[in-house]
Amino acid sequence: MGDDDHTDPVVEGNGHTGALDELLKTVSEHNESPDLDLIRRAFELASEVHRCQRRKEGNEPYIVHPLAVARLTADHQMDDVSVAAALLHDCIEDARGAMRVTGPMLASGFGSEVAVIVEGLTKLQRQEVAPSTNHKLATLVKLLHATATADLRTIIIKIFDRAHNLSSLTVFPEHKQRRIALETEKFYIPVATRLGLFKLAREMEDRVMQVLQPEAYHSILQWLGREGNRIKRELKEKAKEICEQLRAMHVDCEYRIDPKGVYSIYQAVGPGTPSPGRLNEGCNFELCLIVGDVDSCFRALNVVHRRLAHLRGSVKDFINSPKINGYQSLHTICTGPTLPRVQVLVRTHEMNVNSDIGVISQLRQGRLQDRRWLDELLDSLEGDGDQVLELTSQVAYAEIQVITPRGEGREVPQGATALDYAYSIHTAIGDRAAAALIDGETRPLGTVLRSGQRVEILTGDDVRPTYERLEWVRTSRAAVAVRRAIRRAERAAFLAEAADFFAYCERHLGWTPAPHSEQRQRLCEALQVSNEEELGREIYSGRLAYDFIFAHLVPLLPRTALTALVGELAHEGAVDTSCLEVATSEESSLRTLLFTTLVERLERRAAPEAPVTIVGLRHSLPIRLAECCRPEYGDDIVALTVPERGATIHRRRCRKVRSMVDQNAPRLGRASWKHRPQRALTRLHIQGRDRRGLFQAIAESLLRMKVDAQSVQLSALPDGSAEGEIWLELPALVPAAEVIERLTTIPGVTNVAPVSKGKD
Repeated sequence: MGDDDHTDPVVEGNGHTGALDELLKTVSEHNESPDLDLIRRAFELASEVHRCQRRKEGNEPYIVHPLAVARLTADHQMDDVSVAAALLHDCIEDARGAMRVTGPMLASGFGSEVAVIVEGLTKLQRQEVAPSTNHKLATLVKLLHATATADLRTIIIKIFDRAHNLSSLTVFPEHKQRRIALETEKFYIPVATRLGLFKLAREMEDRVMQVLQPEAYHSILQWLGREGNRIKRELKEKAKEICEQLRAMHVDCEYRIDPKGVYSIYQAVGPGTPSPGRLNEGCNFELCLIVGDVDSCFRALNVVHRRLAHLRGSVKDFINSPKINGYQSLHTICTGPTLPRVQVLVRTHEMNVNSDIGVISQLRQGRLQDRRWLDELLDSLEGDGDQVLELTSQVAYAEIQVITPRGEGREVPQGATALDYAYSIHTAIGDRAAAALIDGETRPLGTVLRSGQRVEILTGDDVRPTYERLEWVRTSRAAVAVRRAIRRAERAAFLAEAADFFAYCERHLGWTPAPHSEQRQRLCEALQVSNEEELGREIYSGRLAYDFIFAHLVPLLPRTALTALVGELAHEGAVDTSCLEVATSEESSLRTLLFTTLVERLERRAAPEAPVTIVGLRHSLPIRLAECCRPEYGDDIVALTVPERGATIHRRRCRKVRSMVDQNAPRLGRASWKHRPQRALTRLHIQGRDRRGLFQAIAESLLRMKVDAQSVQLSALPDGSAEGEIWLELPALVPAAEVIERLTTIPGVTNVAPVSKGKD
């Protein structure tokens, strides 16, 4: 059923044998020796299962829906197994009581292929009736990943099911219409497009737009009603002239004139309700010329360009360079004295059929000619929540071709970057990519590629995965690979941090708890971590300082290690040397002293009465506001924690941490405001060399640091120097030392120092 159940129970016979006969005829036309009896038996079972159901729209018998899905399956030239599965796609879900239908029953009566497809569709339908949330859609995506791996026909039939159900959205309340439309827009349309089902995807786009952007939809429909017939008449005259000239060249040619989809027109003219002027300027109609062979395609394109002016750079040859899902055609954009811009497509009869049925044409040949597009689609179906939806909705609608160093053409999605291209070659190339050589020039990996560019990836052994690299990719395949590389590197870093800590114990205390020993287990329990990897994660993230760990390790240390620890702290000036005497006598007092000393040293380093709370901290940390975004009270914030440096508070959407937020990076924690930060008036004395623009440079530096300057005074002295004072109002988490450090980097500034409160 799916799509929020289009049924109402009521007794009904079938009476649809005429529709079945038409279905069988279509299957016979497109398949050699199909098993028509399989389809008849599937229809009989579906009719019996759905006998007591009606569709909510128009009070139709429910069997109309399985028949419509099966008809779409047959029209798209799928095989007898697919058509039978389409008829049965709701049977497991809807069968009740004595009519209960199971997967094994279907396998026994219709074969394992039918059973696998129907069971896959049933799992998808059960997920669809759940409330619409990102978690639900993420689960739906994962189910599609599994079903596509088992049998790609399951996804295709599911798209047919959704396409037919969209035709009856009006039976639902408005909020359910929007929910189903949004799911279709985010998920089903991109997948249908990637499968090459362009015509069906266009129809779904228009139905979704009718729900989500009704004003723009009806505005474009009205324009098509006013201008469409005129444009079609003029195009028809031009098409006849072209066909007559081709026939004189002994080339048979048919033509078809269609407006583009309403949503396609809307996308081209831009957001908002489109005006007639913008619509008149758009490329909103297609003239499709269909000829007998590939050679005739190029001859026809030549005639088109002689009859109509074409836009430079608009010609695309998808015949010699097919799209990665098999699509082939010649494209050009033409215009005339009274014609708006028109997209002209030139293709053979076979290409024309394949443009409607997409990847099904490859399935009919028994194999996928190129699995790269499918592998990328399946890669996009990994992840959780928003990430899954974002990647799925970014499945490419078009491809471009770039040139490899060997002079070979390679297709990448339109909008892909150099790093996307690197990962399309091999994951190892992407992981080690350092820069790109594009048309002979070294360019950053985030550079968006253009068709026809010669691209070479420069690699390095010292390249490390970073969250920043996620900002440089557009394709789901590359994004998944970057995330995997980051996770591998972080896990290795966690283990290395734990190993470094125990090695530190060995070097400085002459002792370390043995691997897998009770002492290590007790230390993990005291620190509330489950294992050594998690201990390393907390050290790596800056949430566990060595002082805090040693404080909890004190009860476990043997006497010799205690003495060594006292020596280390005495060397650092943290304890008095008299403690060395205590170390030889009162052991319990010494353990208490060491614990207190280590904890108090942590507290002294931390920010006093910080106005923010950071989730997950084991102890207090030094805290400062990030200079890049300088968050203010009330902003949505996160904390970036780094060992030895403490926590830096950023705005949640700050460009420096945006990717880390999206990926739940281990060094990033949730933070919230406890109260408004106090502000203190700070007075700085500044000296430097008198030069033109010095005052402006100081003012611009303060502006970049986002600090409030109450007063800036600067005077030129007779000896060529300059001197003055700056009065700043600094929030509690912005240290004056940070401002001083930045000001001293200004050319001409020689010294900046705070002025004590008692000094005039």
